Amino acid sequence: MKRITVLTAAVAAMAVGAAPASASLPVGGITQGADKALGGPAGAIAGDGGDASTGNTQVLNGNSAAVSVLGSSESKGGDTTAKSGDAYGGNGGDAAARGGDADASDSVRGSSKGSGSGVKQGDDVAHGGKGYAKGGDGGDADTGNKQAGNGNSLVFREKGGRHESKARSKGGDTYAKSGDAYGGHGGDAGARGGHADASDRVKGRHDACYRGGKHGSWIEQGDDWAFGGPAFAHGGDGGDADTGNTQFLNGNSLALSLFGDADSEGGDTYAKSGDAYGGNGGDAGARGGYADASDVVELH
Repeated sequence: MKRITVLTAAVAAMAVGAAPASASLPVGGITQGADKALGGPAGAIAGDGGDASTGNTQVLNGNSAAVSVLGSSESKGGDTTAKSGDAYGGNGGDAAARGGDADASDSVRGSSKGSGSGVKQGDDVAHGGKGYAKGGDGGDADTGNKQAGNGNSLVFREKGGRHESKARSKGGDTYAKSGDAYGGHGGDAGARGGHADASDRVKGRHDACYRGGKHGSWIEQGDDWAFGGPAFAHGGDGGDADTGNTQFLNGNSLALSLFGDADSEGGDTYAKSGDAYGGNGGDAGARGGYADASDVVELH
């Protein structure tokens, strides 16, 4: 509790009809209750960018099998081709938040006459609202192709009588090409905590006109607490980018002959990946709110 006292002395000439020393003196004053103000919190979360995928998935395509008991056998697996276009992951949205301002200040203006006039104020508390912002994450981009068990060939031949012939097998080629992938950029985030004001302002005029005595004008103020709102900002994460191709068990060939010649040729496997660009993380900026708990007293 703070108490500020201003004393004034006045000496006046004796006059007929003046109030005796034992007479009660008028008292004037202002009393204010405690003030509390809470600024509302602010929160903003931007939406995440959408994912993009142009990857092809191919399983068990172009396979061939030939079984011969008599005569020649020939098997050739078909070719498999996959090509992906470019993929662009969506950018995360920007987010901005500002906590509400809080004002619990007092302002008193006036004039007082006589002894013991004053102003009494309760405790003031002001909390600036919190600001929180989170930028949306950038979307992922994927142009990878997945190919499994394609272009395989299988031949089985068994001897039959006087016929001697060949078994031939050729696996098909497998080809994959991926386009470029661009991961989305994370959204920017900006947050500002609310300002808090718990200051007191007192302006007035005090006149003391009683004879021969000292008259006091007093001001009593409660404790002032001002808390500027904290600010939190989280920039969104950049999206991942993937152009990797996955290929396994493709272009295989098997020729089996119990008697006679067997010829087997596996197919070629080719993969080409485009460039991958991971998204940039979003910028984050945060600023805490101002706090003011000052006192201003002016008496004339």
